[in-house]
Amino acid sequence: MTPASASKKVLVLPGDGCGPAVIAAAETVLAAAAPGLTLIHGEIGAVAYEHTGQVLPPETANLAAAADAILSGPVSLAPAKPEQRDPLESLRKQFRLLAEVREFYPLCEWLGHKDLDLVLVGMNPDSALSVTELDRLDGVSADYFASADADTALFDLTLRVAELRRRQRITCVPGSGLFPAAEKQFSELFTRHFAATEFVFDTMNAADAACRLATDPRSLDVVVAGMLTAPSLAGQAAGMAGGAGLMPVAYLGQKRGMFMPSHPAAQRRADSVNPTSAILAAAFMLLDLGMDDAYQNIKKAVREMYRTGRVTADRGGALTSQSFTAGTVELVRSYE
Repeated sequence: MTPASASKKVLVLPGDGCGPAVIAAAETVLAAAAPGLTLIHGEIGAVAYEHTGQVLPPETANLAAAADAILSGPVSLAPAKPEQRDPLESLRKQFRLLAEVREFYPLCEWLGHKDLDLVLVGMNPDSALSVTELDRLDGVSADYFASADADTALFDLTLRVAELRRRQRITCVPGSGLFPAAEKQFSELFTRHFAATEFVFDTMNAADAACRLATDPRSLDVVVAGMLTAPSLAGQAAGMAGGAGLMPVAYLGQKRGMFMPSHPAAQRRADSVNPTSAILAAAFMLLDLGMDDAYQNIKKAVREMYRTGRVTADRGGALTSQSFTAGTVELVRSYE
């Protein structure tokens, strides 16, 4: 047990669909990599609605407020009333989790671009942006507000993300010119924020960033992108890393973060779902909590499973979710 893990409390929200299966896999790996963590459990989404009539019960919100981090599966709103809001969005807004952060890297030589090692930071629209759409007789009008304070807070979080990973370069991609005033604000605040740091930093437009990612991914280290640019770069990078559903996503604020796999809630049988994304989400969380060794051990173990072909059926292997998790745990323990 490390001193860092002994003092941290994590709220686990299994969620719906494949969520309970993949989050259980992540918990099993966490128990091996960081046994001192305190894990508490709450209900959210469809399962919470069935038991309480609410997709986000007050008890779950209170547990989240007391936790250092949240590890969540996907949620479904299928049985809820139409006016029920996505409970994960509600939590992200409540705790002002401004930054949406994704890591992209190959898991082995046969899966993913070998030169890809990207951290992508974007603004989480649930917490920081205001877009109002209005139906008109001749079309749809949209009002978009970009807060300078939110941009500055995003760059604070980007700095933290880069420092935790000992990265050296940060690239700003404000957008493609669709909102020139907002993109100018984003770019100017970025330059002002990082001018006094030791990071190497630059700015490029969305088209140049997409081209650079495709032709020379090694040249991109940490990218902080505008609201419309980050999702497209994330999709491109996910394809280069081996496809959707492998890499995790984190939503970070000043006091806590929410860490999730990239699975949709509606997925096939729990025993055949690939738990890789959830396990890597747990690793991502440990890094944010200050447990770099445990983070590295989990990543190393998952990569070794892929390198040796011990993978689930969706990646051409024969392992179940449970056997993939067991193999990962065995490797993690061997690194200690």
